[in-house]
Amino acid sequence: MSSNLAELLATPLVRLAFPARMEGFINRRGLVLVRDLVAISPSSLLLEPNLGRKSVADARRLLRGHLGISWDAAREGAVPQEARSSYPAPQETVAEEWAALAVRLDAQTLAADVHGLLDFPTRIQTFAAREKIASVAELVAVPYEDLARADGIGAGTLRRTLEMLRRLVTHVAPARQAPSVALFEPPPPPPDPLPPGSTWQVLLHQSLRRLDSKERLIVTQRAGLAGPIPTLLELGECFGVSRERIRQIESKALERLRREPWIAPARERLAVAAPGTLSVLGAWESADELFRLADDEIEPFAFFVNDVLLGPIRVEPVEDRRVITTLTRDAAEQLARSARAHARTLSYPLQRGSHLDALAVALGGARADVERLVPLLDGEWIIDEDVVTGFGTTRLGAILAHVRAAGRPVAKTEIEERFGRGQLPPELVFVDYALLAVPDIIPDWARWKARLPPVVRAILERHGPSRQWSTHELVPLLAEEAELPPWLNDWTLGSLLRDVPEVRYLGRNVVALEAQADGRLNVERLATEILVQAAEPLLESALLTTLRERRGLGAHTWGLLRMRRPFVFFDGGRIGMMPRDVPGGQSAVDAFGDEVFALLDARQAGLPATELRALIKGHTGPVAAWDLWLARSVLRHDGRFRLSTVGAVGLAEWGATRAPTQQEVLEELMIEHDGVVPVEVAMATLPTASGEPLGRGRIGLLANSIRARLVGAYIEWMPELSDAELATRSPFLEQILAALPEDTAAVFSPLIDAARDIRAEDLEKRLDEWTLTMRMAAESNAHVELAQVEALAAQARRLLACERATSDADTSTVCRAAVSYLAAVDDAQTDTALGGLDDDEIVLRVVSESLGGRAT
Repeated sequence: MSSNLAELLATPLVRLAFPARMEGFINRRGLVLVRDLVAISPSSLLLEPNLGRKSVADARRLLRGHLGISWDAAREGAVPQEARSSYPAPQETVAEEWAALAVRLDAQTLAADVHGLLDFPTRIQTFAAREKIASVAELVAVPYEDLARADGIGAGTLRRTLEMLRRLVTHVAPARQAPSVALFEPPPPPPDPLPPGSTWQVLLHQSLRRLDSKERLIVTQRAGLAGPIPTLLELGECFGVSRERIRQIESKALERLRREPWIAPARERLAVAAPGTLSVLGAWESADELFRLADDEIEPFAFFVNDVLLGPIRVEPVEDRRVITTLTRDAAEQLARSARAHARTLSYPLQRGSHLDALAVALGGARADVERLVPLLDGEWIIDEDVVTGFGTTRLGAILAHVRAAGRPVAKTEIEERFGRGQLPPELVFVDYALLAVPDIIPDWARWKARLPPVVRAILERHGPSRQWSTHELVPLLAEEAELPPWLNDWTLGSLLRDVPEVRYLGRNVVALEAQADGRLNVERLATEILVQAAEPLLESALLTTLRERRGLGAHTWGLLRMRRPFVFFDGGRIGMMPRDVPGGQSAVDAFGDEVFALLDARQAGLPATELRALIKGHTGPVAAWDLWLARSVLRHDGRFRLSTVGAVGLAEWGATRAPTQQEVLEELMIEHDGVVPVEVAMATLPTASGEPLGRGRIGLLANSIRARLVGAYIEWMPELSDAELATRSPFLEQILAALPEDTAAVFSPLIDAARDIRAEDLEKRLDEWTLTMRMAAESNAHVELAQVEALAAQARRLLACERATSDADTSTVCRAAVSYLAAVDDAQTDTALGGLDDDEIVLRVVSESLGGRAT
């Protein structure tokens, strides 16, 4: 080691301006000199709960500038071996604890399959498959730091893996004891097919992994594990096969699942755990941990019981609810009808609680059985404090009473959570997407109900008597002739036009004159007819012009439909039909899908748009005539794949495309170029779906998301704020940043600084674009939860309303920053990945709560 490096390593840490969270770590660990920090592995620091990727990256840059060499080089070459350490646990380093697992885990655990019932994180299992690692013993033999540097494995994955293995440690010994030798050792007992701690979710997921890719995808979709359950026909369209072929594949996969060794013991335990004759799922809390479930797991649990276990106990639908029962569906429905009929004949009033005793006597059953039936009758008892005064209010009446009592618009999801799915009271009106209210709370509803229908009829007769109209088209035309109330929009106008004599309401905010009211025209069918008549791909603008001659479109109608089969896109904004307009037809589509699947499965990493384009150009057959847009359309319709917004392709089963995001690519460029990257280099390197480079404005937003900025022709890291600059940020804003996870706060902080220069009108436009993009993504990506998208969009609009109504600068700033974060090009996670909107949800929740309810 040079004397100069030795002096630099002996520098007190207090002389270097580390990020605040790294300073906190240094103080907690009692580190004094630079060599004390350098001796710790940077990857181990990521296990510290209060340190994130950004703090460690900032510390890396600071130490490189101080030492002249990287942290890793200093640790490997300059620090003696005995001085090196990983992040220390209370008694030993994490690396030492990992190495000791080979001694501390019992033989049965060490011999267990990494892909078996231990349920390792998916990224660990992918790493094991890539490295041909089969057993736990082989996994823990991999040095901890090699694992930490492996592609795709982050700090959270390592932390969860180590925590899981800690729970399996049966003894702590400094070294493995020599085994005793016996001449005749009895064979080890067979492994328990249902080891302690097993759950039905783990059993099902582990068994699904043993199916081939197509079987696994079909069963996952049909089980409801990936969102709404598609029909056999819809899955057939995704795979380009018949409905009957999908049924055959599903049946074969289920037969394989039913051969699992845990089926028989699980069926026996369910017979013990099932509650009597009938119980409503969601109200049933199983005493057996094997069958515990959350409210959003009811559909997958029904699949597990009905299609996998296939025993005498079934999950059946009864009156919009799911019940677990030994009865047939008809018998269960008859029992519910009988309970309802007897409840009407009881002599009221009755004390609350005694009404269940009276119902049990009337039914001739046990009180416990009646209690299990009660969720089916919720909303029909008339209860005044602790006295039940009657029974018989209908579900529709209960819903109407609930919305009326709320005195505000109520989300459809709230109604469904409380009353289940089904018909809605006709008295309710939509005031926005999936938002309902009673007309009483809308100012002058009755007056506008009388005023507008004649005007709408006149507009239809004047502008298009032979077509069907969307209310989205009618609102601006009405605004030219009337001073419309502020609450009038597509949805309220649709509600106003129901049951009026002037026009015919066709449903879903579509109206027409009586002569054109044979039934609402299907937009997808119309578009298909237009393309069939054209016999070739059309410009999308020309297709929409022809389509609008017969049928008006809502704000997002076509945006949601255009991504579905049979529509495919070509360069130049053209749209055609699959397989007619695809060179090579269905056989080329199938062959290309199989080729891409095999490639992705072998490399276990995503295919960026540039490599997908190169793959197409490398073909000599019909695929060589494809362009990138067409290839992406074909793969989007194949249920085996998922696509990112920047053009990368991955396997659907991964939950992510496993290709670098724009944010990650730019961050790598910044590190590679020592923090100063020419904009031209970024434009040429950053991946995009179209292959066209990002514009300067988009690159600026992307730079902000990694705490960088555009300065002339270069991108450079944002300077750390000085004490004087930090003092200008109010405690209110600092409190919000402190409440956010570090990686999220690192993205949110520059948005606060930039918020003053963003116009609210621009934010509204960006929010609308984000909402439309995410709604479209939800149609083809099961990991995008539409309910979460709508909830976040609604909360963001409330924050914008709060921003317009306030005169407080901090409130305005934080509202704009929060909406900017939601609608950002890239944020702390990819929005379309599984859980990718959770960080946005945290930001909006923290900001809303900080405003003391002003944005709720």
